[in-house]
Amino acid sequence: MSTIQAGEEIEVSIDSLTMGDGVGRLEGQVCFVKGALPGETVKAKVVSAQKRFVRAEVVSVLKPSPHREAPPCPYVPECGGCQYQHLAYAEELRWKEEHIKETLRRIGKIQPEHFEPIAASPEMYGYRNSITLAQGSLGDKRAWGFYAEDNVSIIPIERCLIAREELNTFLQTGVHNEKFRNFTSLTLKADKDGKVADDGEEKFFKMRVLGVDFEASSRAFFQVNIPVAEKMIEKVRAWISPLELFELFDVYAGTGLFGILCGEKAKAVYALESHITSVKALRQNYKELRKGFYQILSGPAEKELVPLFEKNSKGPRVLILDPPRDGLDKNLAEILAKNTTITHLIYISCEASHLARDVQILCGENGRYQLASVAPFDMFPRTKHIEAMALLTVR
Repeated sequence: MSTIQAGEEIEVSIDSLTMGDGVGRLEGQVCFVKGALPGETVKAKVVSAQKRFVRAEVVSVLKPSPHREAPPCPYVPECGGCQYQHLAYAEELRWKEEHIKETLRRIGKIQPEHFEPIAASPEMYGYRNSITLAQGSLGDKRAWGFYAEDNVSIIPIERCLIAREELNTFLQTGVHNEKFRNFTSLTLKADKDGKVADDGEEKFFKMRVLGVDFEASSRAFFQVNIPVAEKMIEKVRAWISPLELFELFDVYAGTGLFGILCGEKAKAVYALESHITSVKALRQNYKELRKGFYQILSGPAEKELVPLFEKNSKGPRVLILDPPRDGLDKNLAEILAKNTTITHLIYISCEASHLARDVQILCGENGRYQLASVAPFDMFPRTKHIEAMALLTVR
């Protein structure tokens, strides 16, 4: 039985990396060490000790990895936003790809027929078109910044290296406007022309994706790294390119990127979105950009989809799912697993564990699908987060 206690210092060798933490073993326990990299030996202070694992933070690096780099951001030791600024980008990509594979094996108990190499972001820094700030007390003053890893403390910042330059300019000047004095949080978005909108009030503006201008809202989700989103859209297009005269169901449609840009050959597109502000932009985008038949539905997916599936249709049916981080409602996953009309299902996820959980249902004993391909995309460079898309086809 391990005797490792919280507060003590340990020496541990690191052999892998997961979700921002180096992973090693000591006295039969798994050690998750913040700030450590594979191949390193580190001295670390134990933050918490559980029966099967401990969490620790690097005190000193006794044997450094050849892939270790000096983080360019001065806030890295305190800010909870970036976990990989101390790691060479090629290695970050390699470990993110491995994380998707391992999560599918461990949780989904499944491997795809084809696993595609991770798609890198063209830019490691300056890519985010949106950031959310928090305002709190700093002595007798108020300050804007990001939450620390404890999700309680606020780290005042003057500049975020992964944000677009227009956002940083606003951070240094615009946020100090008196109208934001009593705000506890503020989301900023930079549009296609570099103008910054805040969510203090609802504003609509244009974002350009693959040369097409989409209506977006200061209070609705939009892809934060457009060059990577474009790669994802191109991949979906490639996956469904052999299909003709198909129906496309875009579920959790947001403002309509995938339905509009991937449904150009579809005879009909059905877009489902329940977020009120997103629906406003969604309707405008379909009105302006969709040339063929479409229908927009704003109710819960599990309620709206079943009647649509019951309609008779000739030809393939493609379902694109882009759910929130929590993944699919279990009831919806089970409905889809038994559906007899969908021929191609594309699942977009920013949380690998929930992707694996849902794919296990869709491809399990009671499911009709097989996992044909998985493609990871580095939507969030320098952070532990990663986007992945899975293509499921009928067995």
